[in-house]
Amino acid sequence: MSSYLDINGNILLEFPFPHEKLERILSKLNYPTDMNFTKAAFEQRRIVFLIAFREFLNGNLYLEEFSEIANFLTFRFDSETRTQEQEDYELAVYEAADASLKARQMSDPERSMYAATLDAIWKYFNKYKYLLNELALTFPPAANLENPKAYKPGEIPHFSFKNTLEKQKEKAALEEPSNRHTR
Repeated sequence: MSSYLDINGNILLEFPFPHEKLERILSKLNYPTDMNFTKAAFEQRRIVFLIAFREFLNGNLYLEEFSEIANFLTFRFDSETRTQEQEDYELAVYEAADASLKARQMSDPERSMYAATLDAIWKYFNKYKYLLNELALTFPPAANLENPKAYKPGEIPHFSFKNTLEKQKEKAALEEPSNRHTR
């Protein structure tokens, strides 16, 4: 839950954590809805973050809800073993966690950090959104091991050299009569 206070410490705004919306995202991904993100794999965190940003862009999450989810997903990687992808994630998720606060800061629009924050998140999203496309891919049926175009559905593939030669002769015999007519 996030609270925004005035100078005297009085609560101005209070936003509850969007449990139901996060659960909806997790169930779409077939992740457990009570997933422990402190032990979750980097890829799972990254995918949830990307989807949360997409949900924000689609109007399904308020900025505050997106920031709450990003704050929930924050994680620091060991600096000695951190990969470029982990570093990108770390920067983006921390920017997103502060996005709601930066949107509320009073300043000139030219000096606003909110625009820079959204720009950083957009760049991250555009760099890694291909991962979301890969989630939606359905795998085609397995192709035959040799030339998939050489077999008809239900036909048993052959694997020996002898069978291959026989298959080539059969194919040549079938093609031969049509070649005679075209000459």
